Amino acid sequence: MKVSFEFNIGDEVWLMHKNKAISAIIKEAFYTQFISHVDCSTVVKSYSYTVYDKDGKRIDNYKPEVLFRTKAELIQSL
Repeated sequence: MKVSFEFNIGDEVWLMHKNKAISAIIKEAFYTQFISHVDCSTVVKSYSYTVYDKDGKRIDNYKPEVLFRTKAELIQSL
């Protein structure tokens, strides 16, 4: 099985962190697939990315829905 990610390791992304728009670097990408505990038949696919600031400090894990390629895209989403 081959999994395609929206972002790659090393990509610069924009996100909201502590009520500020910041840029960060993706250092880790995660994918998991499991059967829903609610109906026991739906297959749930989950992606997340660990991002770091420019100084190499880990910020947090984020879903791809809250990451943007440019600051303009982030601002437009608000």
